[in-house]
Amino acid sequence: MEICGATTIIRQRPILYDFCLWMMGASLLIVIIASVISIIKAEFYLFAFGVAFLIFALAIPTIFSMKEVHITRDYLIRKNIRFGILRDIEQVRRNSVNELVTKSTGYTIYVGGQARKYYNLFAKSECGRDILIADFIPGFGVVEQLRKRVSLIIGRRARQAKKSPSRLDSLEKG
Repeated sequence: MEICGATTIIRQRPILYDFCLWMMGASLLIVIIASVISIIKAEFYLFAFGVAFLIFALAIPTIFSMKEVHITRDYLIRKNIRFGILRDIEQVRRNSVNELVTKSTGYTIYVGGQARKYYNLFAKSECGRDILIADFIPGFGVVEQLRKRVSLIIGRRARQAKKSPSRLDSLEKG
């Protein structure tokens, strides 16, 4: 989160950013190992170079992409930027935003024996459009802090998405 004059900017890298950096490193390692082994067999070097180039080419678009949300005096603007070029833009008037909503993505990752859920933060507007402010935020505490900060900036209330009643809840009540 960055404040530039009257505009607040929330920048977010893709969730696979670190994985893609590892992929690029692995592709370079494959090329180095293949060049050492190429003394023995030339065909292996061509195959390994092809695989390394494919891995490298798949990782590049993710590394050079960025999502930004600009909260200006009048608008909420979401920009998708790839290779430094603006690819997609969504815009909604700031005074039409009713509330900020946290929704679970449904992904749970177990790290060190602990479950970590991921959440998305949306701004719901009167016209029915939702602007995604941040996605794949690890942990409820982190998304709760971001939601409170953004709600203070926008001047709107923040709430958590309602869970649909499950069958077990209805059995416990009845």
